Amino acid sequence: MKDRFGSQIRTHYPYELTTEIAIMHQEAKLAMAPVPITVPWFIDDIVARVSHVARKSHVISQSSGVSVRLSIANYEIVVANALRRTLRTHDAAVVPRVSDLSAMVQSTQGKIEFDTMDDSDSDQVIAALVSLAVRQCFAEHVLLEEGPAIVEAFNTEALVHTGDDLPDRDYLAVLAAMPSLDAPARRVAGPSANDGELARGRIHPRGPLSHQATGEGRVGARALYRSRNR
Repeated sequence: MKDRFGSQIRTHYPYELTTEIAIMHQEAKLAMAPVPITVPWFIDDIVARVSHVARKSHVISQSSGVSVRLSIANYEIVVANALRRTLRTHDAAVVPRVSDLSAMVQSTQGKIEFDTMDDSDSDQVIAALVSLAVRQCFAEHVLLEEGPAIVEAFNTEALVHTGDDLPDRDYLAVLAAMPSLDAPARRVAGPSANDGELARGRIHPRGPLSHQATGEGRVGARALYRSRNR
């Protein structure tokens, strides 16, 4: 927070991701849900990381700042998007997934200011910040030993549909159809993960290794992944 003299209260601009996540958890007001809400660790990381990436971006006004309020608002909207899906699909728990992060494009609007471009480019800039945060989280935390096997699966008959409106069972069907994804998904989700957490722990095809070898067709938050040769 800045006052008229330009001084800042640094608690609104945490240096560490862990601090940002702790404030995010403390201050977020989540909607009431008829089933448990479980937010995977990597969703926490990515939501907080988006604010950190924005604070270092040359296209974001750093004189206006990017406070932790952005992380709080984005956290609330990502969970709300997952809740909306759960009410429709009747899944056993509200568990946000990577495709729910697309909701942050709208929640970020109006909470950051741009330095060098007009508002017509804002959606693309925010989406790029989210994508960068996803790649950074993936690179720092995921050791994908099965990468070649996953790429080979796409070179055969594998088709993977993703989206923020698909039920958990569709994601679990991907793991059943692609055994090479099962082990890394379990590592990411954790040993005690339930089906919902395991479905959201699936290694996303847009990860920095496999996206180079797969083709992507995208409409909004939905995407279809297949071999580039198909």
